[in-house]
Parts: sequence; C-alpha cells; structure tokens
Amino acid sequence: MLTPATVPTVHIRRYPPPMPKRAVVIESDEMCPAGFVAEAATNSGYTLDRIVVNATPDVFPQPEDIDLLIITGSEEHWYEIDEYPHLDAEFTFIRSAIVMGARVFGMCFGGQALALALGGTVSANRIAEIGWVSVETNDPDLVPPGPWFEWHEDGFTLPPGAELLAWNDFGPQAFFHGPHLGLQFHPELTPEMLAGWAPDLPTDVDAAALMQETASEADGAKNRAFALFKMFESLQGTT
Repeated sequence: MLTPATVPTVHIRRYPPPMPKRAVVIESDEMCPAGFVAEAATNSGYTLDRIVVNATPDVFPQPEDIDLLIITGSEEHWYEIDEYPHLDAEFTFIRSAIVMGARVFGMCFGGQALALALGGTVSANRIAEIGWVSVETNDPDLVPPGPWFEWHEDGFTLPPGAELLAWNDFGPQAFFHGPHLGLQFHPELTPEMLAGWAPDLPTDVDAAALMQETASEADGAKNRAFALFKMFESLQGTT
C-alpha cells in the first residue's frame, strides 16, 4: 500500500502550443485575391499574410519562415518580365522562397510562375480559354475533372521532373513537382471575384450567363477548392 510519503511525484511537462503555419499570398492587385483557397488554407491552420503587388517592386519581404506560398492570377504575362521591374522582383522572391523551403500553390498566373521557376516555359496561347470547363485527369482523387473556372491567355510547359496531373486541349492544367502544385485553372474563384472581373470579359462572352453559371457553381466550386487544398496538404511529404 502506498502511503503519502511513498507516492511518486508526477511532474507535468507543459509544451508550448505549436506555431501556426505561415502562408504568404501574392496578389497582383486587389481584384485577384485567393478566394476559396484562402478560406481553405485558413481552415487548415495557416495564418495568411497578403502581398498586394500593384506594380510595385519593393513590397516583398525576406523569403524566410514561409511554410506556404499561394500565388494568384493576374492580367500580366511572365514573358514580359524584362519590361517590368515588379515582375522581376516577384519572380526573384518566388524562387528564393522555394530555395528557403516554402511550398507553392500556384493558380493560373501563379501556376505559370511555378512552372517557370522550376525550368518550364510560359507563352501565349492561340486563343483565350474562358469559362467553366472539365479537364482530363490522371487521378480524379488528386485533381477531379471539375468543372474548374478558366480565364487565361497564356499557358506553361511542364518543368523537368514534374508529374502531369491534369490537362485539356489548351495544354497542362495541373502538375506536381516535389511538394509544389501548379494549376492553370482558378479554384479560388468566387462569384464576387468574377463580378469584379466581368467588365474585362471579351465581347463574345456572355457575361450575364457566365455570372449566372458561376453563382450556380459556387457551392460545388468551394467544395472542390477545399478538397484540392486538402489533397495538397496530405501530400506535403512528397519529394
């Protein structure tokens, strides 16, 4: 029988709570937020720091202590990088963050940036791809066929060592490269975002019909974006 004198002392070691994961979101301007993907990242425990470039080259912090880099869309073109100092600064920051260990989740312009940073190329397509489309996929559990929202005039080639995940007649639509995911489509798009973009739609696109379709797709699009981000997180140990 244990007496008070013989009861062993129990020492409780208190560990500090885990540090929150840090994600940096690069937006070319206020019209290009991370939408549903930002919600998914927050839901997965990330704190989000936004960088709104607005054609300013000196907005980028030191590329340290970044767990995840989320790069959104843009009206700009990576093959014009020599003409615009802010694009050169952004590209340098992206490559440095990758070297420092950040993972990248790149969408449209961001997917093109990832491809370029890893040795692929970016060039203009013959025509723009706009609207809700389905893609061919090597693994629907990784990248479902969609539909996904597209609005781009450019495309990328796969960087060396990349794994093609999805494609269509316009070219690659999704790839993995180590821990990084590059996309040509816009999983982040919300109806509110499209409302801001709609004035720039080409005249041959029925803006009202596209807005209505986007509203109808909103719940499904959010679910697909969350599932895509969850898949990305589950494969973070991939090398």
